[in-house]
Amino acid sequence: MYCAKFVHTIHSLKTANFSTLLCYDRLFCDITYSVTSCTENEANRYGRFLCAMLETVMRWHSEKAIFDKECSNYPGFVTKFRVSNQFSEANDMVGFENYRHVCHKWHYKITKAIVVCLDSKDYVQIRNSLIILIKILPHFPVLAKLSQILERKVEKVREEERGQRQDLHVLATSYSGQLKAKTPNMIREADFHHVGDKTGKTQDTSNSDASEKIGDGISSKEITNGDTRIEKENKDQREKRSASNQLHHDSSEKIRKKEESKENSEGKDKHLKKDEIKEDDTIDKKDRKYYKEEHYYGSGVDNLDRDLSSVSNSSASSGPTQDGSDRDAKRRKVENVQKEGRRSEGSLDKKERSSKGKIRDEQKELRREKKIRTKKG
Repeated sequence: MYCAKFVHTIHSLKTANFSTLLCYDRLFCDITYSVTSCTENEANRYGRFLCAMLETVMRWHSEKAIFDKECSNYPGFVTKFRVSNQFSEANDMVGFENYRHVCHKWHYKITKAIVVCLDSKDYVQIRNSLIILIKILPHFPVLAKLSQILERKVEKVREEERGQRQDLHVLATSYSGQLKAKTPNMIREADFHHVGDKTGKTQDTSNSDASEKIGDGISSKEITNGDTRIEKENKDQREKRSASNQLHHDSSEKIRKKEESKENSEGKDKHLKKDEIKEDDTIDKKDRKYYKEEHYYGSGVDNLDRDLSSVSNSSASSGPTQDGSDRDAKRRKVENVQKEGRRSEGSLDKKERSSKGKIRDEQKELRREKKIRTKKG
């Protein structure tokens, strides 16, 4: 109740830059998520809040005199904001008939959200929607057509939950009875708002010249240098599309060029790798016999130094200079030899340690045996 009264108070105080229409529109247009996320107590409070909001909305909807007194020339019903913040002109405000169209949209949106929850088969959604329907029954539904839709859905829930989820069955039965009691007070859609071509006849000629319909009845037009909002949006959309197309074309060209450069570089890399592989194969064939000998891996650092000197002497006396790839290949071979020499040294150290450990164990056993013999003697 406090929140509903607070919104009405802000509207009544003519608070600048507060749109009462937008506030109500956001609250009524999609209540599905709010209904789904509520607990049972929260659903009761949310229903009371919606009932208080609908009470204000339907009071403004009931008579033109009340609407003119409480809504006309109020900033909450301005549909076009100017730089000078002057909103007193008739063309800037929502008229009574347009407001009635918006109320019809809100009732339709609430009905749609409740029907989605009732058809969901989910316990929480069905329970919360029935609780909210009971709370807002004084002001919703008021249209005969929407009332029939809700009555059919609630009756379906009542039959499906008979003997299964008894609390839902009781809620559905309670609401169905209260809704049927209110049926004689329902009004037709034509009495709720003007339908079809009647809307254009009831509006003033000044409104029809200076405004266009947006959504379900709110008329609004921004006048900036003689261009309407819709024309301006169309121009902006065309410019955005052309700019996006140009950007897409430029990006596709860049991507294509990058792919071509990548393919060229990959081709060059493949040729270079093939040449390096061939050179490595020739070096492997020459040095394979020597690298296979076992004394090379077990002889330690001296052989490594001799190999390094022999490699340098052979490269100096071989006549023409070799490429950088040959040097890299030989360097790799030498590094591999060093690594394997270190591995062999590590394995020898492990063997020596294990042999020393065995000797120590044997000595300990001999000492134990001597002690045992001396004790027996």
